[in-house]
Amino acid sequence: MIGLKHAIFFLSFVYVHADCPDGWHHYSASCYYISKNVHLSWPEASSDCKALSANLAVVDDRDTLNFLFTKINPSHQKPQNGVCQTNADYWIDGTDQVVEGHWIWATFSNPIEGNFWCPGNPSNSGGHEDCLEFKDGHWNDDVCTTPQPFICEMEYPGGGQTIIG
Repeated sequence: MIGLKHAIFFLSFVYVHADCPDGWHHYSASCYYISKNVHLSWPEASSDCKALSANLAVVDDRDTLNFLFTKINPSHQKPQNGVCQTNADYWIDGTDQVVEGHWIWATFSNPIEGNFWCPGNPSNSGGHEDCLEFKDGHWNDDVCTTPQPFICEMEYPGGGQTIIG
């Protein structure tokens, strides 16, 4: 008979390998999904990212811009006719839909800081460019209803093995 002083504990440990989901790219503290073959409007792209437990990407530093540029453009070649001259545009999280000219990261409502704009931008060409796109490693404003690829971001779940038990 086992007394209260002699309790037996069974511990079970589970090893979990935490990494980005298949088809996602790990960089720094995030995982990025680049939808090269799916073209959606900015609101649809945002919804699609949320369905993947992610958000449109907040791309707010030069290193991340360069990382994503190399994933989109594996040859690492800048456009021959100048920066921001290709049609390789990808929706990211920025918008000025709430207050014209006041750019924010939509997921967090934080002001967009930094100056990674394509030359002459944001331009609000035609008075309707309220959503932010990633273009040749820079930012550009575009019409939110334009169908184009997009970049989702989720927090990197960790690395290696985690013991749960």
